[in-house]
Amino acid sequence: MKRFLSMLTAIVLAFSTLCGECVTAANTRTELQITAPAHLEYKNISEFPYLHGVWIAKDNSDRLGLVDPYGNVIYPFQYFYDKNIHHCFSENYDTNTITVTKGFKKGVIDTSGNVILPFEFDDIWNCSDSLFRTENNGKYGMYGIDGKMIFPCEYDSISKWGNTPVFKVQKNGKYGFADSKNNIILPLEYDEIESISTFDGPHMSLPITICRAKKNEKWGVVNTSGDIIVPFEYNWIDIFTTTLIKAKKDDNYGVFDIEGNTVASFEYDGLTMYTDTVFGAKQNGKWGIIDINGKIISPFEYDVVFNEIETPYETVIRCIKNGKMGFIDIDGNVIVPFEYDSLYNYTDTVFGAKKNDKYGIIDLKGNIIVPFEYEIMGDNSYSSDDNVLVPVMKNEKFGIVDTKGNTILPCEYDGFGLLLLEEENVIEVKKGTKSGLIDANGNIVLPFQFDDLYNFGGMSDKLLYAKKNGKYGLINADGGIVVPCEFDELKPFYTPLIHVTKGEKEGLFDENGNIIVPCEFDGIYGLSDTLFEANKNGKSGVIDANGNIVLPFEFDGLNAITDTLFTAIKNGKTGIIDPVGNIILPFEYDRISQSGNYLILRKNGKYGFAKFTEYADITIPAFDITINGGKIENTNAKYPCILYNNITYFPMTYSGARSLGLSSDWNTLSGLVIKKTGTEPSVCEFEQSPVSNSSGETATIATGKITVNGSSIDNSYEEYPLLLFRDVTYFPLTWRFAVEEFGWSYSFSTERGLEISCN
Repeated sequence: MKRFLSMLTAIVLAFSTLCGECVTAANTRTELQITAPAHLEYKNISEFPYLHGVWIAKDNSDRLGLVDPYGNVIYPFQYFYDKNIHHCFSENYDTNTITVTKGFKKGVIDTSGNVILPFEFDDIWNCSDSLFRTENNGKYGMYGIDGKMIFPCEYDSISKWGNTPVFKVQKNGKYGFADSKNNIILPLEYDEIESISTFDGPHMSLPITICRAKKNEKWGVVNTSGDIIVPFEYNWIDIFTTTLIKAKKDDNYGVFDIEGNTVASFEYDGLTMYTDTVFGAKQNGKWGIIDINGKIISPFEYDVVFNEIETPYETVIRCIKNGKMGFIDIDGNVIVPFEYDSLYNYTDTVFGAKKNDKYGIIDLKGNIIVPFEYEIMGDNSYSSDDNVLVPVMKNEKFGIVDTKGNTILPCEYDGFGLLLLEEENVIEVKKGTKSGLIDANGNIVLPFQFDDLYNFGGMSDKLLYAKKNGKYGLINADGGIVVPCEFDELKPFYTPLIHVTKGEKEGLFDENGNIIVPCEFDGIYGLSDTLFEANKNGKSGVIDANGNIVLPFEFDGLNAITDTLFTAIKNGKTGIIDPVGNIILPFEYDRISQSGNYLILRKNGKYGFAKFTEYADITIPAFDITINGGKIENTNAKYPCILYNNITYFPMTYSGARSLGLSSDWNTLSGLVIKKTGTEPSVCEFEQSPVSNSSGETATIATGKITVNGSSIDNSYEEYPLLLFRDVTYFPLTWRFAVEEFGWSYSFSTERGLEISCN
């Protein structure tokens, strides 16, 4: 497999055919094989969680080594640590390598056992960007994934500086910068060097090449080229905007640009940023607004200024003056007078307000939308299209108003729950101790007869839990009873089923309230979307989604490996069966556990491996396929386009990769790596075979490490997984990959078939 992948890795582009006559059913099945000679010969086995197919094993002499599932020894058995099986080995998941302790020294190997770093270091850390930080005698160095030394072990500390080709190094307590050839860029004479991009926000992202540094108890600004931008004479320095830096000198604040030019002189007690050219400034204990040239836009008369409120029309600043809140615009004009105890957003232009201990709603100009007559007004509001529903309290009774000034519900209710079933805008309300439902217009959807109502969640956003007389059921948004309130417990199960408990017995309903499995089992657990383990009289069996018994109640336990393979326990021994009861592995094992596509078997104190492969039934598409204007000759193609799960898969050889502007590579460290190259796509030509492709073929579900444009792909969770067909890896073209990752366009019609353009 690896040899084929390294010679020829293919990407599969998947596209929904959108054509009924092209739809084909996709079937998967699973086969199991024992991977001799590794079968049942180890005293213990433990897998590295991030390294696919690599295990720590203990041999008969209690020595530890590294093996693969086929019995190949990756690293020889030579250790005798019993208490901690990971004591000698640790995985480096960023680089798919293994740090090994040999004697009292550490080195690094790859998953084929090749030595990357020799066994001569006191400690090794896997850093980002495929780098290793090494330690010897309390000093640190840096090595690359190719094993070449970048820095010798002579520094007090060393780290990569962000995404730049620069390293922050420390020696004799002083910091500086060095390049990847150990040339000093910034002298090692600074007490500290820190990123200046310390805050998040729309304006807060200075280049990582700009940083603040401390020298002789004063701060300045340097860049990664070693230039001093701001001299070392300030008490503190912070980011201000994408182009500006705020500094404190003595007790005053000022602003520099990233070239070190003074923008705002050091005469302010405080500064806050509104736009790249307008700042809030504090002087003599009061706040005002100035521009980038120091011009006063609004006088220094405010007690507090807050961050601006972005509206579709203008930038609005909330301020406090003489203990009262109001709004001013970016030009300093008062747009909402300073007469409110508090102001908070409902929308960009509508605000909740408190005045004289009463709450109301105003707009951006200070016009009253809802009068100030409520004792409580919720700041957790309920959206309804362009309107907002707001719970309010008056005379200790609750009601609802909206941000257009309408009374949705008068204040005559005793409480509110959450907004339930948001698409239907149904809200739980209480009258006395009973709950009911109202809609956004105040109409009663469900009378006040339940003890409690709350979202069902899980499989449906249109159903609600209902509690009545201590029992649970389900209702829908119209108040209709889906499951009667007669169960002790009720929860989402495998879609679209509902798990119910009555007394000590369990059963299943569908989302329409039909009884699928009556409450006659001691327990029901999911094995797949359509098969379930059921317990009865101390034994386990299998039932389907219609309640039919698939396997008799004769097992002590069941667990799903795949949709078509289960581990089963019988008479104290574990085996593997399929959904119709065929014995795949006999009931003779003490334990069987799963790790990816491998099973770890234990028998009589010995461990071994089994591997299962998932097969997918595929077909050859009959419609035309055109890539960048070139029609694919698919009938006799050696690596043809295929259909799986109603998706078109497109194979890519070297020519195919270039036609889509991609590259694909495989090695033991990185696995399969696919990325967009930026090269000009070309017309794709498929290699032809003298034999025509048959209408039905078989592929397998791909395993191993897969990376697409820098993102790791877990194939076991993909709706359209990568496939292997004719020893070539196929990759699905979903919207996520085709459009968001690769930027392609495509179309399908019955006349022209599938067309993909990567230009």
